[in-house]
Amino acid sequence: MSRLARAIFAATGLAVTIVLGAIIAGGRNIVEAARDPRPNVVVVMTDDQFNTTVKDMPYTTSRPDWARFSNAMVNTALCAPSRSTFLTGQTSTHTEIESNSETQDFKGHSTIADWLDDSGYQTGYVGKYLNKFPWDEPETYVPSGWDYWSGYSGPETYFNFTLNQNGALTDYTGPKNYSTDVISDQAVDFIETANTKRPFFEFVAYNAPHSPFTPPKRYADKQVDPIKETPAFLEKNVRDKPKWIQRSHTPPIKKLRENRLKHNQALLAIDDGVEQIFDALEARGELENTIVIFTSDHGISIGEHRYSKKTCSYEVCSRVPLLIRGPGVTPGVVEGVVGNIDMAPTIADYAEIKTGKPVDGRSIRPLLDGRKETLHQAVLLRRAQGKGERIFWGLRTERYKYVHYTRTEEKELYDLKRDPEELFNLMSTKRKHWRQVARGLDEQIEKMRKVDPQVRR
Repeated sequence: MSRLARAIFAATGLAVTIVLGAIIAGGRNIVEAARDPRPNVVVVMTDDQFNTTVKDMPYTTSRPDWARFSNAMVNTALCAPSRSTFLTGQTSTHTEIESNSETQDFKGHSTIADWLDDSGYQTGYVGKYLNKFPWDEPETYVPSGWDYWSGYSGPETYFNFTLNQNGALTDYTGPKNYSTDVISDQAVDFIETANTKRPFFEFVAYNAPHSPFTPPKRYADKQVDPIKETPAFLEKNVRDKPKWIQRSHTPPIKKLRENRLKHNQALLAIDDGVEQIFDALEARGELENTIVIFTSDHGISIGEHRYSKKTCSYEVCSRVPLLIRGPGVTPGVVEGVVGNIDMAPTIADYAEIKTGKPVDGRSIRPLLDGRKETLHQAVLLRRAQGKGERIFWGLRTERYKYVHYTRTEEKELYDLKRDPEELFNLMSTKRKHWRQVARGLDEQIEKMRKVDPQVRR
């Protein structure tokens, strides 16, 4: 940690002690107020993580205290829109960040960091923020709401990058400075130096396993299982898929398999970081009072449905890992549909505060408490970036996936219970029943997509 950061934390701790200490009349004893009992919250976010690969992270998957969500979805499967949604609880329609080219418009948005900071939490951010950050601001710019900041200033690369550490730029060069490891060290540093009287909120955002899927040297030759190849990998028959999928070209199969292997090798370094974070929480005596959320900003297709990118509607892009543990959380599998719109209101719920503005999501705390409730009948899916024929609105229910490409009027409908790999598009049949189902889902989309002026900003 920089001298400046340590001075800030020392001063903060001293100020809190002075304010909270009460001198009893006659100069008898100094009585310090007890620590704010609200739980700490640590978010660990990966970038472009394939939705089934938590099982390939030995430490993370072995913890028995997770609530594991099998139907966690992101509204828009693209970095900046998804991260904006996580931080605000609003869909990309309401944040108005629908592509990576609009990220500087996020300035001025009220986020979960602002709400927690205003309520007494100590807040810290480590790693990747939104794309092209710090936009048109100075390189030392820190967004509002964050007491501690160690974020990328400039390109988010695996090697040779710059971090803005509380307003001081530090260059990390050479093969020893692998970004995942540096971010993990910074995350631990925040935990170790956080004020002992205040609950803390830390957001740890890794760049890995984003392409080019670069693992650290210690894992580059590690024998690991690559991402499993299912029938969706280089799908044999895509005649029922949209025309743009039929025309898409993927890299050679050798390159795809290499990327699928490197993806999992890069995850091993994140797994090390997760273990470091848990160790730091335990050493600090804070583990039992800390909510830990592990997730990804979105998934990615590495050959599924003959596609090799993100921003698709298929499960590999829009479904993400979501593991949550902490006080009161019931471990086990949670099948209810949730979205990244729900993360900010959930964190606010545990912090015993109201969201700082209207949100699209809901707190999923009832599900974490072990209650069998349905919070969402469906989660809205959206793509507004790229070629016109790829623009869509969609819905994901616990059983069905429906997508309507608005420029071409092509439609996809999958029964995920019978067809989890999304191989057979029910809209390719001539059955009247599925046409009726699609009309009903289009009506539901229309209701959900309407812009409520109260939700914006």
